[in-house]
Amino acid sequence: MAQEPEYIYPPNTLKSKVTVDASSIDGFALGQAEQAIKDMADEYLEWVNVDISNLEASYTKAVKGEAAKDEIYDNAHELKGQGGSFDYPLMTAVGNQLCKFIEGIKDELNP
Repeated sequence: MAQEPEYIYPPNTLKSKVTVDASSIDGFALGQAEQAIKDMADEYLEWVNVDISNLEASYTKAVKGEAAKDEIYDNAHELKGQGGSFDYPLMTAVGNQLCKFIEGIKDELNP
C-alpha cells in the first residue's frame, strides 16, 4: 500500500528578524517618494500610450501567427503595475485581467 505523503511546513522566521513600526519608516523619504510619483503622473499618460501601442503591435504579430504571447503579457504587466502607482485603477484592472488570460493559455497564441 502506498505511503501517505508527509507535509513539511518550514518555519517563517522573517517576521522575527524585521521590525516594522513608526520608528522604522522614514517619513521624509516616504514623502519624497510620494512627491516623485505625483510629479511623474503627467508623464504616465504618455507612457501608457506607448505601452498600448506596444500592446497593439504585439497583438498584430499574434494575428499574423507570429510568437507574441510573452510580449503581450509583458505589456499587460506594465499596464497593471503602473496603473495602480499613478492612480489609474482601471488600467490596473484591465492589465490584470489580460495577464490572467494570457497565463491561462498553455500554447502560443494563434490568429
